[in-house]
Amino acid sequence: MKVAALLMDTRSIQKYIFSGTTLRTNIGASYIVEQLFQNDLVDAILQSELGHNLGLVVPTEKTWESPKGNEEIVAGFTNGHYNTYVAYIGGGNALVLFKEDLVTESFDPRKEVVKAFTKHIIVTYPGLKTNAAFGILELDDTEIKNGDETTTVFQKELKDLYTILKKNQNEIHPIVNVPMTGFTLPCSINGESANGELDAYDPKKSRCGRYVSQEVIAKHKMSDTSTKHLHHIYGEYIAGYDFPKEFEDLGQVTGDDYFAIVHIDGNNMGERFAKCKSLAERSALSNQVKRITERAFAVMVQVAAMISEEEYKAENIKLSRKDTSGNAIQYLPIRPIIIGGDDVTFVCHARLATLLSHVFMTALERISRKEMAYLDSLGDSAMYSCAGIAILNTSYPFFRGYELAEQLCANAKKESRANGSSWMDFAILHGEQSPTLEQIREQEYTSELGGQLHYGPYLISDNIVVGTTDKQVVSATEKLGHKHYMAMLDTIAAFRKSMKQGDAGMGHNKVKGLRYALQADLHTLHDTIQQLEYRNTPLPKTKGWEAYHTYGWEAGYVTSNRSDAKQFVTPYIDAIEMLEYMPQEALQQKIYDAVEAAIRSVNESHPK
Repeated sequence: MKVAALLMDTRSIQKYIFSGTTLRTNIGASYIVEQLFQNDLVDAILQSELGHNLGLVVPTEKTWESPKGNEEIVAGFTNGHYNTYVAYIGGGNALVLFKEDLVTESFDPRKEVVKAFTKHIIVTYPGLKTNAAFGILELDDTEIKNGDETTTVFQKELKDLYTILKKNQNEIHPIVNVPMTGFTLPCSINGESANGELDAYDPKKSRCGRYVSQEVIAKHKMSDTSTKHLHHIYGEYIAGYDFPKEFEDLGQVTGDDYFAIVHIDGNNMGERFAKCKSLAERSALSNQVKRITERAFAVMVQVAAMISEEEYKAENIKLSRKDTSGNAIQYLPIRPIIIGGDDVTFVCHARLATLLSHVFMTALERISRKEMAYLDSLGDSAMYSCAGIAILNTSYPFFRGYELAEQLCANAKKESRANGSSWMDFAILHGEQSPTLEQIREQEYTSELGGQLHYGPYLISDNIVVGTTDKQVVSATEKLGHKHYMAMLDTIAAFRKSMKQGDAGMGHNKVKGLRYALQADLHTLHDTIQQLEYRNTPLPKTKGWEAYHTYGWEAGYVTSNRSDAKQFVTPYIDAIEMLEYMPQEALQQKIYDAVEAAIRSVNESHPK
């Protein structure tokens, strides 16, 4: 059976969410995008009086959450149970099917729905861009040969529809904000025209509200709803803590006000969705990925909430704050902004960033490996992912920090494509620095001789898939132990142990001096290494880093010229820099010990 199809998506999602400079606008924008198609397309348009006037009959149940096979959908259209069917909502996309005879030369319900929906969006959520594509889909699971690949008729036609959507995205550029004029005050939060008042006049303080753009007002209004929704999902795991609504409430203190932006993206998920042969398979996979990701995030939240206020205080992380009424609130030093399928972005205190990312990615692998065992095409059913972590000052422009986190995630993806499994990369920003990761690494992390001072990305997984045809799962530490995240933690622990030994150890100044020596000329490097050996405080002997134990670099570095030195890298700079951004070893161990129990707890609370 053929049906008329309407495929929609949201455009420039990251720009819309992260264009504001406050956490409230970010989380409000994220929630708008998350609920857009369900609350606004389905509830406000398709199932409303407007949809009724267009002659649309839509099932009352959430059909995209309980996917039906193509035969069942055809039966519903044929029997007259409905003439409009919401087939899929997920990943920022929505697919709506219409009975083909609804479309005539003079009337196309798809066009009317797009007109009504986009008008609603411009009024309700200024600044948000959407995109649409029309096509005809054959609800047919019959397999066809496409070169060396076997697909279904439905798969091929849906792929063609996505091609049209991409073409429209590249050719149509709508204006969805009130244009600026020379006499318009710019909004201090997102730079658009300040044509609205965020807060009402307060007679007690004789103060007017702030003038901001309508886009900011819409996002700000939705931030409280977003927080309530977040507590509804994760409230049972946060043990009395609240999720913060401002960047300043992530636990920073005066003189130590760094936080982290973490962006995590799943690996090869497009390939998995491309292999779905029907709407039912695609919807089921989308829902399963969403549930597994939410459960992995719940594990991370539960582990973070397990840490007491005293333990956080010992790490110089302040939890207690006062609200506008003067009441004390304990904010968990972590706040999710996006949890969308395999795409996750959150902010947290800088000292927790890499550790909690490791917890989330580990939980994601372990939960998915068990629940997605039926997807064994890659030799391992686990959902692997890559993380980019930007550690920055609270006053640093947020959107630039997020862009850097995306670049770091993309850099980790390069390692994943070469070696499989999950990887993490990070960067620490001090003040204004170059806008791109490549420029930062070139200017700030290149030695005088030309060697590389950043050792990452780092492997996160316990296991790694090797082989192209006969895939095998082997121990990650056996294959790439020198690149494993735990090797860096072991080195940090060794530095800290030496620093606590006073005159008998390396000492804080010696560790900082080592960083300078590794970056400096060969004479300074040799001199520093000799002094450390003379004091009987050599470089930490990390397992897997044997090639670096003598000079901090491989031996070839100290005999190379500048053109050859570019191929060498030292692992010790990362460990030295992360000394300030890693909890003490006792707390690290407590966190890792809690992961398995947290996974069991979350699985029991949210079974399949």
